[in-house]
Amino acid sequence: MYYQHLLIFLQNDKLADQTGTRVAYHKVLTEENEHYQYELDKLKELDVMIYVHVLSTKELTTESIVQEDKYYRDIIYYHDFEEFLQVATEPYPLVPLDIARYFLLIAPMTLEKLNLLLSIAYLQYKQEAGVELFYYEQPITDLSTQFISLEDLPSRTIYHDNAQFSIPEDYIAPIMYRILFSEKKMNKPLFLQKIKQHYKEMSIDEMLEDDFVDVSRFQLNNTPGTLTENSV
Repeated sequence: MYYQHLLIFLQNDKLADQTGTRVAYHKVLTEENEHYQYELDKLKELDVMIYVHVLSTKELTTESIVQEDKYYRDIIYYHDFEEFLQVATEPYPLVPLDIARYFLLIAPMTLEKLNLLLSIAYLQYKQEAGVELFYYEQPITDLSTQFISLEDLPSRTIYHDNAQFSIPEDYIAPIMYRILFSEKKMNKPLFLQKIKQHYKEMSIDEMLEDDFVDVSRFQLNNTPGTLTENSV
């Protein structure tokens, strides 16, 4: 006997612990419970972007789904639709990796340049807008441990070659969705576009000497490529 599984994924890959793990609502479709239009209508009403998969396995469990196809591993499954709805609609903070993914769409760059770009963007946005661009706890030191890189999930992979990291432009949609819907305003996307266009061809030395953002009020930390704002 086969069971049909409905999986509704959040398009933006967001979740509470910010590790990049995907989130999905899981429902077993039966003769008495074969429709899911209510769920789709509710999510559409709340402007939540999703994608839907339906597949069959011989068991009722989500473990059987993973056994059927490794694409469905590393997912947080919600079986209660109201709980899933809460996760899908609650505000969430951006983290350095969200902005790093956007910058890596520009051109390949080293971790040092990436962290410098993140630092400049963070400190300049805070000065201009009076709020944080993202939750900045610590620099990105190892993309391989902070980003899920799976052959079967190419849109979630950061590529590297000779210490240069990059992301193909084909995957801009989910990256931009996260930034756009972190606050549902254009402030952050427009600011990041400005930073991207100005710094994308510069070396680290050129970035530090450039006057587009006044880096004289910043000082380099011991961690390569990171800045803090001078107290004076």
